Amino acid sequence: MRCALPKRIWGVELPDGHPPRISVNHILVKHVAAKRVPQSVARTREEARLRALSCPLLLLRRLRCNVVETPSGFHIILRTE
Repeated sequence: MRCALPKRIWGVELPDGHPPRISVNHILVKHVAAKRVPQSVARTREEARLRALSCPLLLLRRLRCNVVETPSGFHIILRTE
């Protein structure tokens, strides 16, 4: 499956016709309504969202971090390169 690439990623203009390569780390914050959640997870969706948004990585590196919600939970994505 092919999809159109954005013109800018993380505030960087992308060259035409060349897919970008970046390095990222990510942390997944699951909640009880997420897919494939372990029985040990008891936080609600709202608690998971607040936890993801208050992550120290997000606070320290605001310009290089993003939080994305998927059916698996909240992903804290940190660009490392």
